[in-house]
Amino acid sequence: MARNPYSDYLRAYPFWLMDVGPADSISLPLLTPTFGFSSITAPEITLETHEVIDGNAVFTKTVIKRGSVGNITLAQGITFYNNDFGRWMEAAVVGDTAPVDAIGITGPLPIGGPTFRRDLLLVQYFSHVNLDAGLGGVGTAVAAAALATGAIAASQLAGSGGSVAGLATAGGVVAAAVALGNAKVGPFEFAARVPARAWMLKGCIPVRYKSGTDFDAQSNAISVAEIELAVDVVDEFALGSGLAYGAPLLATF
Repeated sequence: MARNPYSDYLRAYPFWLMDVGPADSISLPLLTPTFGFSSITAPEITLETHEVIDGNAVFTKTVIKRGSVGNITLAQGITFYNNDFGRWMEAAVVGDTAPVDAIGITGPLPIGGPTFRRDLLLVQYFSHVNLDAGLGGVGTAVAAAALATGAIAASQLAGSGGSVAGLATAGGVVAAAVALGNAKVGPFEFAARVPARAWMLKGCIPVRYKSGTDFDAQSNAISVAEIELAVDVVDEFALGSGLAYGAPLLATF
């Protein structure tokens, strides 16, 4: 028999990344949401262990010392009007988010906010969820998951001095996800999806930037830029587990 799409395994392709702060009311976005990404490395947590001898035990005992988060790589097709990765790397190199033009004059608007160390919200969506049939049963839980994602983003922005505009953006995205259902809206198709899982990536800084695919006169492939991020902390939110407002399932590392 056919399997209910609500209980199907999550697909790898519907995802979205949002810069949630710290921010201020006059900063330009560090990662412009409309451009999207071709791929994002999934968060990975590794525990560092240590072996100890417990009394006169004949076997060693393994204990956990600390955890660490693996680097995240963002890949994005390049265009002549988008330089998000390059701006972030430049801000990290000079230690200042204020933009500088070609003749060395500092611009009026900071890039991304007061610091180049960013907090990012990574969301994985259901590949297909029909909300038009009503929000009964599983549909209600799905809608609650969408609202939980908005609550996560809003609370993170508020806690880190996020701007009113940023809070409105977070709320607007979630409202669109619930209201639009299965509508197809071109480059903003992410708004028609409902979130299933989310990760808060805290303290992200760029450690490697590749401006595009290596040049090849015999290729017609789209050039893809990459930026690799070191992440301090990751919190995972399983939005379908019934936890209110996406309480973290994993400890903070």
